[in-house]
Amino acid sequence: MACYTITVTVPKMHPELLADALKAAGFSVKLDGGTVVFSRSTEFLYHSYHNKTLYLKGADYAALANEVKRAYSAQIIQTAGEETGWKVIQSQPQQYVAKKRR
Repeated sequence: MACYTITVTVPKMHPELLADALKAAGFSVKLDGGTVVFSRSTEFLYHSYHNKTLYLKGADYAALANEVKRAYSAQIIQTAGEETGWKVIQSQPQQYVAKKRR
């Protein structure tokens, strides 16, 4: 099986939020300054984020890129909800409902 490395430029990603998102998605994560190194516990491939770029390895890199982006989006929704006082509940996969806390 071929193994590829691709780069995906994501200029507005924050390393801390990305690390939290990846942990929530089940990845093993190490955050060192602005660099995030991550992998699945079932893989020997390590991926990283550094200088506004994702470095992804493996034959199924497109699916991985989409999974990382979905996890990051979910983390942004949760964080924004917490900061604004809204309770965010996942209603279905990739769907969220925000309710104002009273």
